[in-house]
Amino acid sequence: QKPPTAGLVSRKRLTMPGRSSSSFNPNDCFSLLVTELGLQGSGDIISITSMRGFTGGMNSGIWFVKVNGTNKLCLKLVSAQRKCAQLPTEAGNYTDLAKRYPYLLSRSTLGGLLAFPVKIFDVAAAPSTGSSRVLFNLIAMPVARGVRLAEILGRKVHAREDNSRILEEVGRQLRRFHERINGTSGRLEVQHTDFQPCNIFVDEPNLGRGDNGGVTFVDLGGMGVSVKEGDYEHFVKSLTLLGQTYGQEFVRMSVKAFTEGYGSNARGQRGGGAQGSLELPLRHHAPWIHPKVSTAGRVISTANSPSYRITRA
Repeated sequence: QKPPTAGLVSRKRLTMPGRSSSSFNPNDCFSLLVTELGLQGSGDIISITSMRGFTGGMNSGIWFVKVNGTNKLCLKLVSAQRKCAQLPTEAGNYTDLAKRYPYLLSRSTLGGLLAFPVKIFDVAAAPSTGSSRVLFNLIAMPVARGVRLAEILGRKVHAREDNSRILEEVGRQLRRFHERINGTSGRLEVQHTDFQPCNIFVDEPNLGRGDNGGVTFVDLGGMGVSVKEGDYEHFVKSLTLLGQTYGQEFVRMSVKAFTEGYGSNARGQRGGGAQGSLELPLRHHAPWIHPKVSTAGRVISTANSPSYRITRA
């Protein structure tokens, strides 16, 4: 029986001329990549182009695999070395998650909500360099549809109704993600861990439609790793920081919409007071921000964070 990660980790090793990430070019192993990614024999025009401008994150390069001119997959080169002994590499973390939750390997993971990798490659220096050590991993993942939420919020800072609809859907999808991975009761052990507007894509024409509501979460490399604060608190802090530019009214309405979405169940219905509500201690924020989230009797926390207990209405 094949292990659950058999389709995720490629047995084919990629090589590069030197030991520096700058010497790696995915086009040097174009045929192998096309075959391993299941794109061969399609008759389509396939190309690999480098991402221009700011790429963000802890990566050493980003490329897009284009099929007939449309971005289909994103290739990200990351270090294969641990930053510290306690933390797995990004590729290692993805592999561990796939073992624990095999359904993450489906291309339609959670209805397209997560841009989870479809293939991971080891990258080593060519034998001529005198070393065969794996230096990097090349991670292939789906391209998210739409535009980053950070860009939308900046563009529509005065379009309060539009922003509220979007943020409510984002909150609803975060709740759905948490409950699908962790169940509907107990501790939230697996979270995104870097849930902020730049790691969320929104396909506005399809907002509220389909399983993912037109929302996709990206940059999942730290998913499930122990952090000091949960996704909900981290996102609200991100909105509050944006308030330094967009104003406190923006923060108030944005937090309210996001909280209402997260406090909804899968059908968009509000949780009742009989189930209790959760008051999150948002430190370093304006004193008037005290959102409560319906939790249906569960405890929300991460491995290293305090447990936020139910408070009865």
